[in-house]
Amino acid sequence: PALSLGDKVAIIAPSRGASSEEVNQAKDLLLGIGFEPVVLACTFGDNTFGYANTDSERVKCFNNVMNNRDIKALFAIRGGNGASDVVFLLEKYYSQELKETWQSKPVIGFSDVTALHLFLNSKGIPTIHGPVLLYNQETGSNMNGEQVFSEVADYLVNPMNEKQYDEWSGVNFIPMNQEASFSKHISGILTGGNLTLVA
Repeated sequence: PALSLGDKVAIIAPSRGASSEEVNQAKDLLLGIGFEPVVLACTFGDNTFGYANTDSERVKCFNNVMNNRDIKALFAIRGGNGASDVVFLLEKYYSQELKETWQSKPVIGFSDVTALHLFLNSKGIPTIHGPVLLYNQETGSNMNGEQVFSEVADYLVNPMNEKQYDEWSGVNFIPMNQEASFSKHISGILTGGNLTLVA
């Protein structure tokens, strides 16, 4: 379902943690694109191994966010590693709950968040392989600047069921095999993600 500007969106940390200053930067970014950021108390805690919290706490927190009807989307604060551990425990302890009570709400992120994308997609829950809130901010790169997040926000508020590209769209696709070189029409499911997790 489409979001509305002003909706509550959660900042999640399924992998590495973040400092309070970085969390505030992430909140400001979400406010800047028109959403109300929410950070549950369980999001950040024991970061002994560099993760945002223990495996069990990250799983409980993710489950709480997915069950919270007031939260309309989830934005990962960063990637790293650790999301696969979260997925393993979600499947083990919440598989029934996934089918019965989780609300369909998009999860946005990339890198290690791919593990969550693949898991949630297999359950019919939408995700967006898109920017994480903190990526490249420390380098001053424009890769995940406000423009990119504005485009994500625009898509969340005005979702498209289909996107078509043609010679006038300015997108130059490079065929990767013989069938793609000679076929006029190709259709399929587009999956984005970190290739080490997709493969």
